[in-house]
Amino acid sequence: MTKENIAEPMKDIRRALLEAYVSLPVVRKFVQSVSDQAVRMGVIRGFKPDQQLVKIVHDELVKVMGGEVSEIQFVKSGPTVILLAGLQGVGKTTVCAKLAYYLKKQGKSCMLIAGDVYRPAAIDQLVILGERIGVPIYTAGTEVKPADIAKQGRQRDDG
Repeated sequence: MTKENIAEPMKDIRRALLEAYVSLPVVRKFVQSVSDQAVRMGVIRGFKPDQQLVKIVHDELVKVMGGEVSEIQFVKSGPTVILLAGLQGVGKTTVCAKLAYYLKKQGKSCMLIAGDVYRPAAIDQLVILGERIGVPIYTAGTEVKPADIAKQGRQRDDG
């Protein structure tokens, strides 16, 4: 593979990362690393260049995202707090419900706290999902600060 024949796919990757609101320095470093690896590696017999590039991109994404899977470390007493943060529309609400369902199946006691006060529909969605999976949910509306909602929900869970 040469810099010339990977230039177009790398532009697409760069554009996709920027559209996903990945910071510019991270995008630059990622694109440079993938490009360097692709050129250095050359073409491996039995594989198409596009397949190799996909593998390099995948491996680099795994590396950038932390690389290793780690288990949730539960506290010995009281609730273990798991905060999901991210941009709108990336799936936090759905992931939150899936995580609660998974933990419930593992025998853990769960509660969802709806703190996305800027998106009332996300609160409604979390209520529906919480009811569907049988996990209690704390809501305080959209007029309360998210930090206060988290504190109130945690107090409710403690007591």
